[in-house]
Amino acid sequence: AEGLVEGEAIGLEKGEAIGLEKGLAEGLAERNRLKAEKEAVQSEKEAAQAKLADVVINAHRAGIPAEAISKITGLPVEEIIKIIKATGESTLG
Repeated sequence: AEGLVEGEAIGLEKGEAIGLEKGLAEGLAERNRLKAEKEAVQSEKEAAQAKLADVVINAHRAGIPAEAISKITGLPVEEIIKIIKATGESTLG
């Protein structure tokens, strides 16, 4: 009977240790998955912003006024001006 109790205690300890290791591994895997997902979304967002900036710059080069570019892109005029000035090609005041 004493050996049975001791065996159960050892079994519980081993089971808890295995459970903790498995839980930790699953938690780390989930964290890594979420981190990769977040980075992918951020990368897509940056790519979309770069494409939008290209549209703004090309429209400006084509002589389209900032107000019209704003209506086309949905960006505020202030943002359009900021993007154009950042290129160093600004003909704006």
